[in-house]
Amino acid sequence: MCVFKSLPAEDKTESFFNIVEHITTPEKTINLSETIGGNTIPADNDLRVLTYRTLLEKFNQKYTKLSGAQKNLLREYINNVSNTNSLKDTLKTIVNGLKKDLKQHSKNLQDKVVKIKMNEAIKSIDKFCGIDDKTDVVKDEYVIQTMRYLELVKEVKKSGNKKQKVI
Repeated sequence: MCVFKSLPAEDKTESFFNIVEHITTPEKTINLSETIGGNTIPADNDLRVLTYRTLLEKFNQKYTKLSGAQKNLLREYINNVSNTNSLKDTLKTIVNGLKKDLKQHSKNLQDKVVKIKMNEAIKSIDKFCGIDDKTDVVKDEYVIQTMRYLELVKEVKKSGNKKQKVI
């Protein structure tokens, strides 16, 4: 999903010029205040706390549809960006649970094509989520793929519950 599709034209233009400027200008240190639209960060501690709470509330409102497992993965990702070993261990644990859930729910699938696709997804989960990667670095794409697999499990569970209610 591309973030730029939902941006107004002036924001797209500003982002484009910021990227071009960043690429073409010599390296310099970037202050945090420059990254938030040129506004200075509040020096008052109470104002910082209020700003943080507002940011957190907006984030939570936007992502209310995430499952508990997805929220936990995001929390681990945010808290352990620099501690890749811990993040890698968390990913391994989540992926093992995902494989178990997907295998369990794939048994209940009626459509042969969907069942084949599900088996392929199960076979490739280690590669897509970075479990096969021997390095300790956890790439963003591994976290994104794991979030997608968590969404798949959520949808499979939801569709399985609908079928059970109909019967």
